[in-house]
Formats: sequence, structure tokens, C-alpha cells
Amino acid sequence: MSKIIRNTLILTIITVVAGLGLGLVYEVTKEPIARTEEQAKKEAWQAVFSDFHGTKKQGCHSRQTLFFCVSFSVKFFVSFILQ
Repeated sequence: MSKIIRNTLILTIITVVAGLGLGLVYEVTKEPIARTEEQAKKEAWQAVFSDFHGTKKQGCHSRQTLFFCVSFSVKFFVSFILQ
């Protein structure tokens, strides 16, 4: 009986330590990940809508822009529906 309790305590300690470690890593990386995602969104919007402001980027063809716009719209629609 004491072996079951000992093993339970060991697994509980391991789980608590792992949970605390994961929580710490999450808190440390939460802000940089959010900034990176926001920057990616800005770049995506600029890539899609750069033609409308007369600042077409070098090497960006209309077919690529259309494909990116459609794929971005589908991803946005799906994420909106799933929320």
C-alpha cells in the first residue's frame, strides 16, 4: 500500500513541476509570439492591399496577390466561424 502512495506522490510532484515549467515558458513567450503574429498580419495586409495605394512591391505579380488574398480570406473566414 505504501508503494502506491509513494508512486502517486512522485507522479504528482513530476506533474506539478512540469506544469509550472510550462506555465513559466508560456508567460515568457506569450508577448513575443503576439508581436510576431501582429507583424505577420500587417505584412499580409500590406502585401494584399499594396496595389490599391500605388506602391506595388517588386516582384509581386497580380496572380500571386490574388492567390494570397483568397487564401487569407478563407483562413480568416474559417477562423471567424470556428470562434
